[in-house]
Amino acid sequence: MLSTLLCLGRQSSSSLMRRAGMATAVRIDLSGIYPPIVTPFNQDESIAWDKLESNISKWNQHPLTGFLVHGSNGEFCYLNTKERVEVIKKVKENAGPGKLVLAGSGCESTMETISMTQAMADAGADVAVVITPCYFKGKMTGPVLEAHYTAVADASPIPVVLYSVPANTTVDLPVETVVRLAKHPNIIGMKESGEISLKIGSYGSSDQGRELPASCWLCFLPPAISCSWSCGWHLCSGKCVAWAYLPVAEALHGEQVGGGQGAPAPSDIS
Repeated sequence: MLSTLLCLGRQSSSSLMRRAGMATAVRIDLSGIYPPIVTPFNQDESIAWDKLESNISKWNQHPLTGFLVHGSNGEFCYLNTKERVEVIKKVKENAGPGKLVLAGSGCESTMETISMTQAMADAGADVAVVITPCYFKGKMTGPVLEAHYTAVADASPIPVVLYSVPANTTVDLPVETVVRLAKHPNIIGMKESGEISLKIGSYGSSDQGRELPASCWLCFLPPAISCSWSCGWHLCSGKCVAWAYLPVAEALHGEQVGGGQGAPAPSDIS
């Protein structure tokens, strides 16, 4: 599966400002690599907090820019509200200095998504990654999804990233809806886990994509090689082998992404 994150906000000097009730806004720089981390469980289905801390400690030894928490790998659908928020707190507490936390905050209702996004921000999340609602999939039209995301972005104290994963939700966020949402000042990107190969032409077309900046996060499942014209990488691997892509990212950026060490063996990750 191709997992793609489209950065819809302006980059560099015109980067989106984080709005979190602070007198001085903080710029969010999404350059770098963000592995989607797993949520380790005990046999009784409770969260294995010690293993989560151990995993983060190992990942902190490598020049990752941050972590994507509560994506598909995080199995957030098996967590209750309190657990989802507590995981964000734990990751933020244990993440290395300067590492960003991208938190999955999507729920079925707009009101609950707004509430969850606020809770994620309060827990320390830097960016909210909002999956499409999907239970009433037949009603999830472009205008309905646009209204949903607009309301969430309007209310969110942190920047929002759209998240479309049709393989799990059976809801595909339409290109034309994404293009319109890209104009929202608090929506800075999209994690596209659908058939991006069929959409990329539309995103880049003069008619539908003229408002989108030329930046796109692209990632293939290993062992395929990733290619991109963007600044950010979300790597879809359950064992978080993101550091294997550092040479590719550095070659594209023309600079070293981080200090870098050898990758831990997959068996070291719980």
